[in-house]
Amino acid sequence: MKVGRINIWAMAITSLFIMFAGSQISAQHLVPNEILNRWYLNTYVIEGDSYPPSKHEKEDYFLFMSDMSFDSKSEGKVEQGRYILNINGAYLEMVLANGEMRKAYIVSLSKTSLILKFDMEEIRGVEVHYTSFNYSENDQE
Repeated sequence: MKVGRINIWAMAITSLFIMFAGSQISAQHLVPNEILNRWYLNTYVIEGDSYPPSKHEKEDYFLFMSDMSFDSKSEGKVEQGRYILNINGAYLEMVLANGEMRKAYIVSLSKTSLILKFDMEEIRGVEVHYTSFNYSENDQE
């Protein structure tokens, strides 16, 4: 009986260690230069369900540049600002030209895909998926 309990505890502790190590590894694997791209809004994911952007959001994007500045377009409104990429914490801090600050956690980043979770009350828990390919260019009617 005692041996069975020890094995269960050992497995539980090992599992927790692997989960913790895995989360640390993914944050450390962010490649800073991969953020340097034009990222087009592709989809929203809420509780596992995907939703396309609205008509007003079809051309939304972020353009992150090497001088730590960015341009963005959201619902037709173009904005500029500066950003900080924190690879250890896996997040972006963006400061708009008007001083407004936005923070977004990086769920995933690759050469063709950027997934963010914004630290904003109205969209907390929503994964915002961006792609380096502008699908809306092919949707012209």
